[in-house]
Amino acid sequence: MLAEYYTFSGPGGKIQTRAEMLKEMRDEIAKPTFKNISEVSDNVKVHVLGNTGLVTASWTSVSQGLGKTDEPHTDKGQYTGIYEKDGGKWVLIREIFTEAPHDRKRMEAEVLAASNAFDAVMLSREKAGYERLLNADYTYTTEDGQLVTRDQELAHFDGLTIKSVETKDKKIRIISNTSAVETGIYHVIGDYKGKSFDQTGRYTTTWIWKDLRWQVIADHNSIVKK
Repeated sequence: MLAEYYTFSGPGGKIQTRAEMLKEMRDEIAKPTFKNISEVSDNVKVHVLGNTGLVTASWTSVSQGLGKTDEPHTDKGQYTGIYEKDGGKWVLIREIFTEAPHDRKRMEAEVLAASNAFDAVMLSREKAGYERLLNADYTYTTEDGQLVTRDQELAHFDGLTIKSVETKDKKIRIISNTSAVETGIYHVIGDYKGKSFDQTGRYTTTWIWKDLRWQVIADHNSIVKK
């Protein structure tokens, strides 16, 4: 059904080839990152002109992440499929999905909930939860300008003990359906490998929506001098 020169474009604008799309589908089947609850197409229209066919529709998808606390997530948008008759058979040569903007207030609440979960994980020392919140490409810029990778941050987590953590003045700015920026003030007391610390500072956290959950992809801290 897919032509050899088929291409796909999703809401993010990235163009994938037939081979790339099929590989992504096989990878998702082999190691699922979410589950589909429902897929509905409405207002389907078909236009045929010679050996070219055009299909347009509205779509609604409900899916859910695989975490215990993940809630169903709804996306809506428009679909365009371009077909071509080849050897008497219709083959799909191009698909384009666009996505409607999400409700900003709801997204702000979702990011805030993820931020609060981040605070709780830091205090409880639940490493699995911490790993789940950090994106694979996560980087952290420390207060003295050092750049820390995800692996380095997870190794640091093992030697860290948090006695108390308090965050306030949290502000969430939604950038797109899949990105948000959080700023705030933190006060954390604990010790790292036996060395105590009591630190207050401001932070900037960049969140992205991936695998049907909000994940931290970048962090930056600045210490507030007392």
